[in-house]
Amino acid sequence: MPGFLAGILLATVAVSAVAAGAVAVNDMQSNKVRMDAYLDAVSLSTVGDPDTRGILDTLDGFNAGLPAGMVSATTQDGYDQLNGAIYGTLGTVLLQNIAIRNDTLAAMLRRTGKGTPARRTARDLDGSVSLLPVDAGDKIFLKESRVSTWALGYGIGGQASFDGDVQGYGQATGGTLFGFGRRTSTKDTERSDLDSNGTFGSYTESRIESNGLDEYAKTMELMFGLYSHDESGGQYSQTIAALGYAKNRIVRALDLFDRRAESDREAFLGCWYSESGSTRHGVLGSLQTFYGWQYTGVHQYRFTEQGAGAANLIGKYGTTHSFRSMLGMRWNGYPISFLGGDLSLNGNAIWWCEWVDRTFTVFTGKLAGASDSPLSSRTFRADGNDPGRNWGVFGAGLTYDVGRCRIFAGYDAFVNVRQVLHTGNAGLNFSW
Repeated sequence: MPGFLAGILLATVAVSAVAAGAVAVNDMQSNKVRMDAYLDAVSLSTVGDPDTRGILDTLDGFNAGLPAGMVSATTQDGYDQLNGAIYGTLGTVLLQNIAIRNDTLAAMLRRTGKGTPARRTARDLDGSVSLLPVDAGDKIFLKESRVSTWALGYGIGGQASFDGDVQGYGQATGGTLFGFGRRTSTKDTERSDLDSNGTFGSYTESRIESNGLDEYAKTMELMFGLYSHDESGGQYSQTIAALGYAKNRIVRALDLFDRRAESDREAFLGCWYSESGSTRHGVLGSLQTFYGWQYTGVHQYRFTEQGAGAANLIGKYGTTHSFRSMLGMRWNGYPISFLGGDLSLNGNAIWWCEWVDRTFTVFTGKLAGASDSPLSSRTFRADGNDPGRNWGVFGAGLTYDVGRCRIFAGYDAFVNVRQVLHTGNAGLNFSW
């Protein structure tokens, strides 16, 4: 186990370092450069618009006395306030929220599997549940079917750093997952199988605040989906699929122009998660090694800001995709008797890798003050904060079984060179 864990750590650090160099921002393609080019173009057609002309004159005034081609730091701050990069950052946060939610649900499904069947046969085949003997030639199987319902709460908190072009941000997220399903298990003297299928829903609220800028976004996400968890002998697989909706409130204070822009932007969400692994039992517990992948997509709709006059942004449709692979391990300790129930501990280490070329979300828009000009179709691009390509996920948790209830809790840290996100969850599973 130590060697495998060290391998994951080494691979995460090495690949993250390579990815960090690969996505380093080229100054000629930065948000500030693109905003400067856009304003130069629209200024030709906004002479008759005093509000837009005032914005341009304010920015130009900070450059007075500088050599041609140079832009003052204050003007660059103005570009950061105008370009709406937080809309791109928000798309990335929505993707990350879905990925972490999938990870939380997948961990819950693994916890409510057979766990350590070699030491828990009696509890898995609870005498209070009707067992049906099934004749299969020269063997007698015991088969049981249970209905279960579960719920858990989770939270995400942490920071993303400046990526060389876009300001970092702080994040605070809270949500709940709930579900209903059926478990069917079959056992004989040699092996045990389990099939678990169900439906789930989630509700999540988040707040992100840009570092160094007076702007923030609030999100509300609803998702509904299906899950399956199958075990046969020492192998298991699980799948999660869901669709959802997000409503986002964005507020940007444009301090240089003494204005405040606000908007509501909706988004459509979707995901698919698949994981497979094997379980081996040892003296200290069982070890699961697994691999998998997940797709997440966010489609954000058009919007128009209010409150900032000519500095309001008109945003276009935008779609962001993510395709991540997972490679990891999970240790499950054998249960010990505690207060009339069984208590067991677990730990995990996972490597996430993003395979989509663009690891950030792009926002495309234009200033409302230029919308009626001959160049009204001209837009600019602003990239959101780039979270990087690789993450190491490290965590621990516990489960407590008493009667037909299972109580569980866990903590995970999602870490790479640009982000540190802490997540915690706790929940209850009841079956009958």
